[in-house]
Amino acid sequence: MNRVGDNVSYYLTPRRYAGSEPTLYDMKGSRTEALLKDNFGAIREEILREYASQYESFTLAYGNDVKGFTGWKSRTLVLFRLNNRKNIADFPVLYAVLKKIPRLVLATISVLEPDSDIPGHYGDTDGVIRHHFAIKVPSGSDDLGMKVGWDRFSWTEGELVAFNAIHRHCVWNRTKEVRIVVIFDTVRNNIADTDAQVASRTFASLLTKYAAQKAPWLKNCPDPVVLTTHRLLSVGIRAAIGVKRGFDRVF
Repeated sequence: MNRVGDNVSYYLTPRRYAGSEPTLYDMKGSRTEALLKDNFGAIREEILREYASQYESFTLAYGNDVKGFTGWKSRTLVLFRLNNRKNIADFPVLYAVLKKIPRLVLATISVLEPDSDIPGHYGDTDGVIRHHFAIKVPSGSDDLGMKVGWDRFSWTEGELVAFNAIHRHCVWNRTKEVRIVVIFDTVRNNIADTDAQVASRTFASLLTKYAAQKAPWLKNCPDPVVLTTHRLLSVGIRAAIGVKRGFDRVF
């Protein structure tokens, strides 16, 4: 982990996270929780209808070449403040609710297929809080859950959980049904960095890790090279976000 800016860490080099952000956050009684719960029925109906009619449009979250992630599919509405116009058009109810959430920088519908495990991995920054809003959850089974750091939990339909993805986390669905949640990230309120800064730097961190997966020799680059590359990428991404606020496909 590397600290960039005043108090935000980004996953750029394989060092242990030394920040102070907790694994889980208590969302009980928050405005975000109330907003989602008030609209749960309409959101759930829309997502399940679209999933049934457009199953093939939910694609692998990390493509075909990342080992261990083959059961995780998604449709992204907002990617680091870039709007996917087609997906927003297909999920107008969900987007109308999400856009009321302050400091939102990412939103995606996440499907974990039956008999799937997502291996342990780290998020890209501690500058955002990741939320899971449960839409469809197989009931009465201990074969479904998530572990963040040392904390382990499952989901309840219509309930919201929040955590910091900078901590190592893994997910499993060993049932015979799909699990569907809405994942969204919001920038932490206690940091000085702007939403655009966090979004561009997080996207740059994601691209840096992706490049290292495709070309493993990059993992041996000295830290100054990695940090400089990340800084240049984030500047370019921030400029691109300012010019193009919509996209039709991710990558």
